[in-house]
Amino acid sequence: MNENVKFSGVMSALVSCIDDQGNVKEDSMKRLMNWHMDAGLGGFYLCGGTGEGPVLQMETRMRIAEVAKETARPGTKLIAHVGAIDLTTAKKLARHAGEIGLDAISSVPPFFFHYGEKEIADYWAKEKNLCLQVHARYKQLALAKGFRHVASAPLARSSYRAWEALEDTHDLY
Repeated sequence: MNENVKFSGVMSALVSCIDDQGNVKEDSMKRLMNWHMDAGLGGFYLCGGTGEGPVLQMETRMRIAEVAKETARPGTKLIAHVGAIDLTTAKKLARHAGEIGLDAISSVPPFFFHYGEKEIADYWAKEKNLCLQVHARYKQLALAKGFRHVASAPLARSSYRAWEALEDTHDLY
């Protein structure tokens, strides 16, 4: 992943275009991404809550990231949410995002139990080379834990109704 990525402008929390069996509908995803880029959006947040990432299979999440990378135009930023119920899956997703050249990752720690700040920091402690994007409130904690590449961003809201702006939305899926 890139060490000095600057995020600006409007980014879409991309919905995941998948069929009933959980396969990525690549043509639909490409059309949706191109529609957003044609409208001037500068990037995509992949497999977060809007994209239902935490309930998708790891391989599906990886393919979504790959299709996004293949489709993104020069300068388009890509952030993959890699949070999972288990650390092994989260690490595999994080490594994959780096290997295919995404700009950053985002994550929540395992979310079944409640964790404090120390447990959250310890969760990623062995992955200090990741470009970690955290909510501004956690930046100093991540730096203190030894992460070298930390960007912070204010909490942003995404539009869950972006699809309504599309004509013939039924053709996208």
